[in-house]
Amino acid sequence: LDLVLPVYQRPAPWGGNHPPHWNLVCNAGFAMGALAVADDVPEKSALILRGVMDSAPHGMQAYGPEGAWPEGQAGAEYAMRYASLLCSALTTALGSDSGLSAARGFDRAGRFRAYTTGPVPRGSSADDSGAMPEMFWLGKRFSSPPLAWVEERQLDRGQRPDPLDLGWFDYPHGESWKVYRLWSY
Repeated sequence: LDLVLPVYQRPAPWGGNHPPHWNLVCNAGFAMGALAVADDVPEKSALILRGVMDSAPHGMQAYGPEGAWPEGQAGAEYAMRYASLLCSALTTALGSDSGLSAARGFDRAGRFRAYTTGPVPRGSSADDSGAMPEMFWLGKRFSSPPLAWVEERQLDRGQRPDPLDLGWFDYPHGESWKVYRLWSY
C-alpha cells in the first residue's frame, strides 16, 4: 500500500493522456488490495479507498450518456470488467459502492456489449477473451435479466466460461426474463 498512497496524493490520477480504462483498472485493483488488508492496516486502506472514491467517478464518466465506451468493443469489455469488479467489491465489503455504479450511462453499458456482439459465438474484436460475467452482475445490479440472458447464450454457444460466472450468475425468474426488454427503454 505504501507504493499506492503517493498516487492518490497527486491531482487527477489516471487522467490526461492515459486511455480512459486505466482509471477503472487501476482504481479497481488498488481498491481490492486495500479491502483485502483493511483489517491489518486500516488507516492506509482507508486513505486508498478515499482516493479511489475521488478518482473512479472520473473513469465512470466515459460511460455517459448511453453506456457506450470511447475505445470500442475490446476497450469496453476491459473497462466493464474492472468497473464491475470495483463496484462489486465495494458493495460486498462495505455494503455499498457509494453511488459509483449509478454513474450516468453505466446502467446501459451491458447493452453496448449486446449490440456490438449480437447473436454470434465470437465478437468482432481481436481481443475477445470469451465470456463476460459482468453481464450477469449488470443484469442483477440494474434489474435487467436480459443482460444475463445474453451472456448465458454466449456460454451456450461455446464461449469459454470465466470463474466470475460462478460468483455473479443469478438465474432470474418471471416475466422480466424476456429478451425483447433489452431493446426497449
